[in-house]
Amino acid sequence: MLASLVNTHPKIAVTLELRQFMSLDRIFPLHMYRLRNPQRHAYVFPSSPTNPQLRWRLHNLYQTLLYAIRVFRGPLSKVQHHDILRSMHAMYPSASYVGDKYPDYIYEMQYLVTIPQMVGLVIYRDPRDVAASTLEAVDRRWKKHQWSHQLNTPAKVARRWMYAMNIASDLADRLYLIRYEDLVANPKAEMARLGEFLRLDPEQFDTSFVFDSSVGSYQQRLTAEQITEVEAIAGPLMSKYGYN
Repeated sequence: MLASLVNTHPKIAVTLELRQFMSLDRIFPLHMYRLRNPQRHAYVFPSSPTNPQLRWRLHNLYQTLLYAIRVFRGPLSKVQHHDILRSMHAMYPSASYVGDKYPDYIYEMQYLVTIPQMVGLVIYRDPRDVAASTLEAVDRRWKKHQWSHQLNTPAKVARRWMYAMNIASDLADRLYLIRYEDLVANPKAEMARLGEFLRLDPEQFDTSFVFDSSVGSYQQRLTAEQITEVEAIAGPLMSKYGYN
């Protein structure tokens, strides 16, 4: 949701899980190889066409090619953060901020926050709702992936949430944290706060598609035993971030 929200602003362009910042300091061929397959999502690149399917596949391939051409400095040269930023600003010349949305960046954040001019936006939510959504995704969409076994129990999801939130807590003074429940309850206020932080006009964020229907849905989606399992592990940080 956060990536979709920030992309409504004309001064922001964020790709969806391209993972280019996970492949810093890699030689060009390896950098490109490690990028997320741009055919997995219709919205990898901002303003991707939605229909028909062939159009967004071609669009993603074309944009990936443009990215590669602009980031290239030589076959054995290592791709640095300024190469990525140069490429993305060339692709989106009107954007003051460019970036990528990928959940696992949080686990590399200790390094990423050292990048000059980097702004780390981290959205977090109730770990019980995270567990409910994750377990459903593992059962329905992620089952075929080898890594899905790492997230197939409430305890595993809760430990991963704790690990991520401990990193966010340690780096809180160098990150911009957004509480999901606050965002969906009052999106205009939260995006106004973000706009002020980024020194952008908050009125240019479109929040019309934001709803809070999923908040607290874990009560219907998890069993009492599963809820207890999450709370037993994540309890200390849940209290810190206002989750009873």
